[in-house]
Amino acid sequence: MVRVGLVRSLRWRWRLRQILRAPAVSIRPWEQDGAPCEFRIMTSGADWMLALWAAWSFYRCAGVHWPLIIHDGGGLSQSIRFKMSRLFPTARFIGWEEANNEVEDYLSRKRFHYLLEARRRNVMIRKLVDFAIIGKSRCFISCDSDVLFFRRPDQLLDLAEGNGLPFGFNRDSHTMYSIETWQAMEWFGLILPKKINAGLGLLTRREVDLDFLNQIFAPGRIPPDKDAFPEQTACALLVARTGGNGFLSNGYSVATGTPPLNLEETGAVSRHYVGPVRNLFFDEGLPVLIKHLGKNK
Repeated sequence: MVRVGLVRSLRWRWRLRQILRAPAVSIRPWEQDGAPCEFRIMTSGADWMLALWAAWSFYRCAGVHWPLIIHDGGGLSQSIRFKMSRLFPTARFIGWEEANNEVEDYLSRKRFHYLLEARRRNVMIRKLVDFAIIGKSRCFISCDSDVLFFRRPDQLLDLAEGNGLPFGFNRDSHTMYSIETWQAMEWFGLILPKKINAGLGLLTRREVDLDFLNQIFAPGRIPPDKDAFPEQTACALLVARTGGNGFLSNGYSVATGTPPLNLEETGAVSRHYVGPVRNLFFDEGLPVLIKHLGKNK
């Protein structure tokens, strides 16, 4: 992680808070049926302003009015929800306990006990399980708080309309899973695709097989608390079940330790600013987007 001096830290804070002056975004309420896709993001009391940037940049670039569902990953107070709802007045908030009540009841009734236990042990598994269970649309976009959009995500929009593969994920710079390739083959009979990154992905709800997910989190299989990648491993296995081709194009990138890029010249559609290079979220991504605050698309 990059060490941050006082001046740079203050600059980052100023850039981050600029999202609070953006005009409200008009989107379809979740309660209104008929949307082909939902935009879902799980955030917390620590990174909720990053999540606002992620969602705002998506809607600005995509030009769609799909429902926005914000899942509480811990610490989303009423005060934070109020500030987030000023930008997205019709967003649907799924609270921590609300999600527990609905999802755990569902998993218990289906006797998916391994998946239930895995979800309790690792908050990241909620991104996959909760997003799939609590939903109405045919598919959903799962987006981390540290993703930014810079151009119209045509490929995502096409996939949302059912034109193409059932999954579309970022391609990572490295393969980071909780199990090895040989284990995927020996345990599940699947060829594990390399470099799936679950920070940004489109998932077709019917292809998120909860019975299969229950099996992969059985004792002696994917360890839910070994590291930070159990849900990423699960996504890769889901892709493997549909043929192994589940990548978005290179315009949907994962940031690496490069100096800040000229995003408007590189043709970037989106960038996932993962933890080790989170500084680029502030030094590379936000300066581009701040220029568009307050402007009509």
